[in-house]
Amino acid sequence: MGHAKRLAVLPAVLYIAAWAFAGEVKVLDDFEDGRIKWRGSFRGSIVAQYATHGEKAFKVVFESGVKYPGIEAAKIDSNWRGYDALRMDVFNPQGAPIGVTVRIDDDRSTGYFSRYNGEFLLVNGQTFVEIPLGRLRAGDRALDLSKIRLFMIFMSSPDRDVTLYFDNLRLTKGSEPPEAAGREILSGPESGEVKALGEEAIAERRRLEALIDVANERGFGTLEANIALITADLGLDARPKLKWFAGREAELYDYVRRSCETAYDVLKARMEGRKPTCHVPPIYNTAALEFAGAHFAEKETHGPSAHKAPVLLFSMLYHKKGPLCEYFTPIDYFAHTHSFAGASRYDAERTPLYKAFHKYADTHRVWNDDEGWCGHIVRDVSSLGGGKEPLVVCLESPHTKDAIRKYILDNAAAWKDNPHVHANILGGELSYICYCRRTLDMFRAWLKEKHGRIEHLNDIWGTGFKSFGDIVVMPNAKQAADNRARWFDWQAFNCRRFVDHAAWAKSVIREVDTRVGVSVGAVAYSFKSGFGRSGVDEENLIRRVDDVILNEGGRSTITTDLLWSLADGKKPMLDFEYHGDVGGILPHFIHGNTAMAMWYWPDKPSTDFPHFNRTALPFSWEIPLSDVAECLKIALDVRRLGSRIAAFPAVRSQMAILYSRASMLQAEPEFLQVTDTPYTMETKRVYDAMLGLDAPVRFVSSLQVREGNLGRYRLIVVPAAKYVFDDVAEAVFKFVRDGGTVIMTPESFLFDEYARKRPHLERMGITITGREMPEFALGERRRHEYLQEFIRRASARDLPRRRIEVVAGDVLPGGTVLQGAGVFQRVESSDKAVVIARTAEGEPAVLEVPLGKGRIYYLAIGLVGESFNAFANAAAETAGVGRPVRFALAGGGRDWRIEGRAVETAGGTLLYIVNHANEPLDVRVRLPYEAAAVIDLRDTWREVDLSSIPVAPGRTRILAATKEPLS
Repeated sequence: MGHAKRLAVLPAVLYIAAWAFAGEVKVLDDFEDGRIKWRGSFRGSIVAQYATHGEKAFKVVFESGVKYPGIEAAKIDSNWRGYDALRMDVFNPQGAPIGVTVRIDDDRSTGYFSRYNGEFLLVNGQTFVEIPLGRLRAGDRALDLSKIRLFMIFMSSPDRDVTLYFDNLRLTKGSEPPEAAGREILSGPESGEVKALGEEAIAERRRLEALIDVANERGFGTLEANIALITADLGLDARPKLKWFAGREAELYDYVRRSCETAYDVLKARMEGRKPTCHVPPIYNTAALEFAGAHFAEKETHGPSAHKAPVLLFSMLYHKKGPLCEYFTPIDYFAHTHSFAGASRYDAERTPLYKAFHKYADTHRVWNDDEGWCGHIVRDVSSLGGGKEPLVVCLESPHTKDAIRKYILDNAAAWKDNPHVHANILGGELSYICYCRRTLDMFRAWLKEKHGRIEHLNDIWGTGFKSFGDIVVMPNAKQAADNRARWFDWQAFNCRRFVDHAAWAKSVIREVDTRVGVSVGAVAYSFKSGFGRSGVDEENLIRRVDDVILNEGGRSTITTDLLWSLADGKKPMLDFEYHGDVGGILPHFIHGNTAMAMWYWPDKPSTDFPHFNRTALPFSWEIPLSDVAECLKIALDVRRLGSRIAAFPAVRSQMAILYSRASMLQAEPEFLQVTDTPYTMETKRVYDAMLGLDAPVRFVSSLQVREGNLGRYRLIVVPAAKYVFDDVAEAVFKFVRDGGTVIMTPESFLFDEYARKRPHLERMGITITGREMPEFALGERRRHEYLQEFIRRASARDLPRRRIEVVAGDVLPGGTVLQGAGVFQRVESSDKAVVIARTAEGEPAVLEVPLGKGRIYYLAIGLVGESFNAFANAAAETAGVGRPVRFALAGGGRDWRIEGRAVETAGGTLLYIVNHANEPLDVRVRLPYEAAAVIDLRDTWREVDLSSIPVAPGRTRILAATKEPLS
């Protein structure tokens, strides 16, 4: 453990000192004489700690709360020509790897895309840093090494102060002389206490191994006990050898000792009959499965397919051998065929598409880099993986379609004749836009189909075209503000043509394969400002193309709930590359996933992409061994409890959030190339707050509203849906008149899809007289390291905040205090709208609008999560949302971070509890009857006291309450 790593990670910046070693090394700075001037957002000092060359080093503190803290040399030598590499010694004392960005400009650099931008990982402890100068490129050009003019290192909005020590920045040519290299900073010898702890852990592992051998001989199942051995191997043999676990050995050894000891005790109790055995079904043979409604089912099961027992599949990416094969279902049940484009960035050279691309110019997409990225259709100059030759393809070309058809027909046998394959993924993580001549013709035809007469289009666009043939502009994001109505139609068209192409590709597949389910999409765009520009219209893909819904979730279950809602729970859902943390796995299954493949469990740490190790379960510095064990335990529980877990998403929701298509397509121009818009930020905030309402919350789309689906709900939330179709707004008002309840958050119902002002608020008796807006912080526009998409992170800060007190109405008791944060609208109301809550300054904050048999609650300011949860909980009560089972804190009171749901069964109630807090919570459950017994289904039928159920942070409990005593 006393060995430093030599990685191409991060150079630092600096000024050139005047001397060199033997013509092969030029020292830029070793911080000995104080001659270098530094500027930027940082706290810095020259110190003796961690010096590797001379006696001093540069201590830099990158401060939290600063958007881009960093250091920049006030002056640098511009001539780096003749050298091979930039090197530096850096020490990271944080105890975990840290990501930093290096920026280098030459005299031609004018912005992000014309300079070198490198994102690098610094492991904890010492790293000898090296960057080959040949890698200093800006896009497709090399920097001019004789005219370097700026060098800096910075971080992006660190959530805590980060301290790094820099020394011995230099340029080198050829082999570096020993006297020029930095001194190695060795870790101290392992302490006696740590060494003893390691020996105890090894002893506990051996004791458990011996008992498992005996249990196997006697026929006892040992899969659960083996989890402790798998994590012990990581904690004793793998992780201690990794640089980023230096100094954390005691943490690893202590976990291994405790987990092996617990596993031993549990297994021994089972062998002696003091604890029930834990039967786990074998790994499913995927060739023996079929789709039955929204789930897999075993073919051998008798009876109508709709009544077959649901089967859930949980897989792990990048493992094919060893003990993990007893936990995770092989991922051979789906295949990435890349049939959407006829090639992937990895195999393009071996496809008909490659030949067509080089033979026919019309196969080249007319596309500007400013729109985003190529969308894996197929490869741009910066795509990760595959060759480096750009092949950015136009899907409108008949030559492209011919190549795709040939690719499908040539490759179909690889999946259609494989009995294990049930899902054909035509393409994932897609995005597409094109500006070719054929696209223009298609756009004109689509406009004519939609608007009928050119006069109708002119009235909406505010233009004076004489015919549809006069339309020549296909706007990009920078031109969106020029004509908001035209921009809306362009994005709506782009979504239509994407879905049309997917439907065409499916039709070709169906010529040769009628069995395997088809799937395509990129669900991440469902809550991004780039929704329309991506073309990925998940709702219409689900309706017209998908037999299997393609999901790719993160920690939040929001996309799972959206996709389930768009499909109305009638199609299976596959998350083919889950990127959330371990705590989110079970909630995703509970909210509707049929199958999940988790990212990821490699055989060894990645050296090509060191940042990948952050999410690699065996080697991650962020994922504790307890989470690794939980992941393995979930793999067993999903097999054991599949039919019970699948019961939860089948429960019909009485609450929904409006998924406004108009607000997704008609974002404000300034938000078009950032990660979020005010609508998507508010939607996520509202969704998170509503998870703790003790009943399922789904989404209802604009199309579903038009189809009359609002009648199934009692409470609808409209989250800052600034743009809304007129008929959707009318349907919402009818829903209220018929007895429904609506909560609207600020900025809702102001404009139609073409950004034309609408009088909906005035109809409610509300007039906006002024606004206080948050500052929406837009990060620097940068190319995403893996997806190659150009993005800017968006966040709201400096939120207008208000203390709100309920003064009237029956939704909450008078005097109840809420906290507002976000857009604050100053409003005046007529007698149609009753002010039921005011700010501390006496201004209206919440208004109640009675309408027919129902009511609208209009928020003039957004509410923080806890307050929105409290208000929505009270509104659900008045709306009559059925919640026979309630979840609260054991000590009394509600906690909005507790997600709980219940399903009635023949003999009682099935329950789950998720703790979304960062602290353990004791939860009390109130049933509508006196339970004879309550058992923990994840702990082999251990009985539970409903008055106090401990739930660890990020963990899920699944319980069964019975009306009759257990036999």
